[in-house]
Amino acid sequence: GKEIIFLRTDKLQGKTISVLNIETGENKKLFPFGTENFGHPIKVGNLVYYNSPYNGIDNIYVLDLEINKQYQITSRKFGAYNPC
Repeated sequence: GKEIIFLRTDKLQGKTISVLNIETGENKKLFPFGTENFGHPIKVGNLVYYNSPYNGIDNIYVLDLEINKQYQITSRKFGAYNPC
């Protein structure tokens, strides 16, 4: 691939998920920095899957990069982690 997706942390601003284009060097934040505890992002086409405790319990979410919308795709009582 031509991109690396990763978690980015700043001591003052918090966490985000970023995408680095290894050909151009462009580093794009997918979310504003904040306190949301994102985990294990993976990119498949125009979709970015990750886990987050956004609604109180870790579940898997997806961000559609074409329309810039995110959706919760699991709803597990004890959480869901590590999308693959």
